[in-house]
Amino acid sequence: MKLIESYLLYLYSTVAVSSAKSNAKRLREQDGGTLDLHRQSLRQHGLLHDRDSVATTVVANEEAVKAESRRRKEEARQREMEEMKKIEAERNSIWNWIKGK
Repeated sequence: MKLIESYLLYLYSTVAVSSAKSNAKRLREQDGGTLDLHRQSLRQHGLLHDRDSVATTVVANEEAVKAESRRRKEEARQREMEEMKKIEAERNSIWNWIKGK
C-alpha cells in the first residue's frame, strides 16, 4: 500500500512541476521573453486578456477605480454632513426645551 501511495505522490509532483514549467514558458512568451508579475496578477484577476490591450485595459481600470473611490468619498462626506445636521438639530431642540421656548 505504501508503494502505491508513494508512486501516486511522485506522479502528482512530476505532473505539477511540468505543468508549472509549461505555464511559465507560455506566459514568458506572452510577456515578450520575461515573466512580468504585474501582468500575471492582472491576468489572474481577469483584468488582462491579451498582450495588445495591456495599456488601454490598465488605464481604463485605474480610471474606473479612481472614479469609484471619489464617488464613495463624496457619499461618505454627505452622510457625515447629514449626521452632523441631525445632531445639531437635536441639540438645538433640547436646548430650546431647557430654555423653555
